Amino acid sequence: MRTTAYELPGGRVCPEGIAADPRTGVLYAGSFGDGTIYRMSGRDRVAEVFLPAGADGRDTANGLEVGRRGRLWVTDSDTGVAVYDLRTRRLLARFDLPGNEPGFVNDLAITPDGTAHNVGDAITRWSVSPDGRAAWLRRRVVDAELDAPTTLVRARGTLYVVRSRFDEGGPLGPGTPQTPFTIAAVRGL
Repeated sequence: MRTTAYELPGGRVCPEGIAADPRTGVLYAGSFGDGTIYRMSGRDRVAEVFLPAGADGRDTANGLEVGRRGRLWVTDSDTGVAVYDLRTRRLLARFDLPGNEPGFVNDLAITPDGTAHNVGDAITRWSVSPDGRAAWLRRRVVDAELDAPTTLVRARGTLYVVRSRFDEGGPLGPGTPQTPFTIAAVRGL
């Protein structure tokens, strides 16, 4: 049975990312359309605007992750990753894309040991400080076999990456994909 759990207010929301606070069960959703972050606590059917469009220079909100320390991690596909305190809604840190070349960040996963994995135009592994205010790039992998990776999760010691093929018969490209859509298991990252 399909039901609508929450409505997201706005004309061109284009929701992309969703995350649950592991401590409270509160849900957060991000708008690819304008960067708004919505909060869904279960009390109301209409989500509340938690962080407004354009806050802190954020134009999109693709991937979201909530850590056990009450931090909301938000990927902006054009600029990088922002980290917010859920209690105060304050920006704690911002990790911008390196270099002057355009890049793309789509999703992230935070492991229990504090390691962050990002996916976009590459898959990266970062060590993150306990307070979430600093991060160090440990590894960057570009692999044509990943075929336009868009989202990822780390489970049972393995990093799983969605091969979306958006540009090859997916929602952003013409035609039909030559192979089925698949999930890659990435080890050694």
